[in-house]
Amino acid sequence: MKRTLTALVSIILLAAFAIGQQTPVPFPAVAASYAAGIAYAPNFGKWQIPLGGTVTATGSQSFLLQSAFASTPDGIVFVPFVVNGKITVGTGAQAETVTISAVSGCSGVANYGQTATCTVTATSFANNHYIGEPVTSADNGIMEARSYASNTGGGLVRFDVDCGVITLATGSQTTTSTCYVPNLIINQGSASRVTTTITSSATGWEVGVTGALATFSTNNTTLTAGTTAFTTQGSPAVALVTSATSADLAAVILTAAGGNPGAGAIHVRVWGFTPAQSAF
Repeated sequence: MKRTLTALVSIILLAAFAIGQQTPVPFPAVAASYAAGIAYAPNFGKWQIPLGGTVTATGSQSFLLQSAFASTPDGIVFVPFVVNGKITVGTGAQAETVTISAVSGCSGVANYGQTATCTVTATSFANNHYIGEPVTSADNGIMEARSYASNTGGGLVRFDVDCGVITLATGSQTTTSTCYVPNLIINQGSASRVTTTITSSATGWEVGVTGALATFSTNNTTLTAGTTAFTTQGSPAVALVTSATSADLAAVILTAAGGNPGAGAIHVRVWGFTPAQSAF
């Protein structure tokens, strides 16, 4: 009886030890690209498709792509080419960001082996580009996610944009970046940080877009490197840049209060939501 009891206690202790040594369940490797009516824009911006034709003239040009389809990290197949979307064509010194003005032949059954029939027209080319050069998203997946959500019945798009370090203009109180967010914003916040102390006549800084210059971060009067937007978050309200019916993008704008900065740089990251209207 004693041996039986001892053996039973040992089994219970071993089982408890084994449970304690189990590997914890990890967090998912990537966020869901589309769930509960919300499309996560960063996942829709992680695509790359080779050129299927050449661009050997400047201005507005049309060109072929080797595929009409891309995929999110968790396997959603979608067409990444959207009118008013921004793409980067090429690499290195020849890389340039252009805006899509027309899309043709970029729909149908998803088939990565299909003949290149997807044609995109984009504005303001300045460089030559050749077959095989990469084409990637330049709008952080916002337009792609909004298009996917619209074609799925509408909903919300969550954007999370890291603009990197933006050097402030010294000849103006405003610095218009080449970092883009939706033109209709449900603001959720900013994690911006001064990386180079802001000098000269400037007495503060804020982060926003045209018509809502402090939507992400209100005026922050601390100018020294290391200052963050933690205490100057914009209100979680709707900011409309152009019109309620325009599915377009807006540039992030930094504004210096008091006067022109003599120097300064800010690492900008902003996030929030934008509505996607149903396409049917």
